[in-house]
Amino acid sequence: MTVAPSTLPAQLSAQKSASRAPKLSVIGVLRGEHYKLRTLPSPRILFLVALALMAGFGALYAWTLSMTYDRIQHAKPGDMIPWGGSALPPEAVAEQLKQVVFYPAAAGATLGGLLFLSAAVNFIATEYSTGSIQSSLIAVPRRGLLLLAKTISISVVAFILGYAGSILGFVLGLPILPEAIRPEMDGGMYRLFALVGLHMVVLSWMGLGLGALLRSNVGGIVVAVVLLFVLPLLLAVFSGVEWVKDITVYTPSNLGNMIMTHDIDKVSDPNHTVRTLCFMAWGLVPLVAGWLRLRLDD
Repeated sequence: MTVAPSTLPAQLSAQKSASRAPKLSVIGVLRGEHYKLRTLPSPRILFLVALALMAGFGALYAWTLSMTYDRIQHAKPGDMIPWGGSALPPEAVAEQLKQVVFYPAAAGATLGGLLFLSAAVNFIATEYSTGSIQSSLIAVPRRGLLLLAKTISISVVAFILGYAGSILGFVLGLPILPEAIRPEMDGGMYRLFALVGLHMVVLSWMGLGLGALLRSNVGGIVVAVVLLFVLPLLLAVFSGVEWVKDITVYTPSNLGNMIMTHDIDKVSDPNHTVRTLCFMAWGLVPLVAGWLRLRLDD
């Protein structure tokens, strides 16, 4: 087969242009997705509200602990003090109080985590609702790389802001606590801050996965609310059944609350490591499902 001499310059020019075309860079894709996350108004608002909630709930939780301590100090013989849905003697409540004075750092993590999750759903579902996902897929044909870049971007932001929000809640709550029960900063506190950050990361994975799977802001958030809030309420109706009790331990809300603890050695049946891995699975499974749909169903 011979090629007409007149076509050779055009072919050579096209080949040179293709060779000079910029190759797809992982760093470049990460920068692009991080830029989207910074410029989208909804995630920024949700992140700021989440930080405010974590700080406010930390102060509020410290105030309730301070009120309980005041009741203990003014208790008379035979008095019972409300605690955890029941009434206990002052001595028992005082012992319980020592175990929870660390938790202004995590008091707002549940509601704050829901906002982080909502921001993650919005991060990808908005692209489907506006049609801009087509431009993203043209710019980044490797769909797994696109979702990976989104995951890394929002995970970094979620961890940093979750860590910072935890510190804010603790710092604002510390002056409210009576001096006699104020906790000291130790390795367990810094670990607790990091665990709150991990909690936010896992919920952002769940949100991103649900957003990619359902491609709807409302649908993703509704499913997340069912998993985090409605499911525990439904299981509580059958709390007298033994196997329901076993299942309840592994619900995402229960696991998330239990891993955010100061003394991880006191977590048992299952231990803290197992609970953490199970909680991470609640984020990874929707993320993998979302990746499969993104890859196969277009």
